[in-house]
Amino acid sequence: MSAKDVSDLHDGVEPEVGSTSSLPAPPPRAFEERVQALVDEEAPRVFALVREYDERPGAHVHAWGMAFPDHVEIVSTGGGVRMSMGTLDRALAGLRVPGAINHVFWAASVAPL
Repeated sequence: MSAKDVSDLHDGVEPEVGSTSSLPAPPPRAFEERVQALVDEEAPRVFALVREYDERPGAHVHAWGMAFPDHVEIVSTGGGVRMSMGTLDRALAGLRVPGAINHVFWAASVAPL
């Protein structure tokens, strides 16, 4: 869990003890901007693992991953492999295949659809 979360975005206003009401909502636009800034700051870096083979020209995206501050998550494009590793180097070691070279390509920022 991150040091920040959405509850931090309510300017420290706490409900009264025994109150059943929730925190007052900030104006929608201000809230959206603050949440978007939080998401942008906390977002994992997305990368592709591209596999190049010695015996044939070309390469293909073998898996996609997300790099967090303390670990990486990887899912193969075919869905058969999922892994969580402490570092990207460890994940790459686990995905080695004889006759192939794995490359890491970091994705550019992704805009919403």
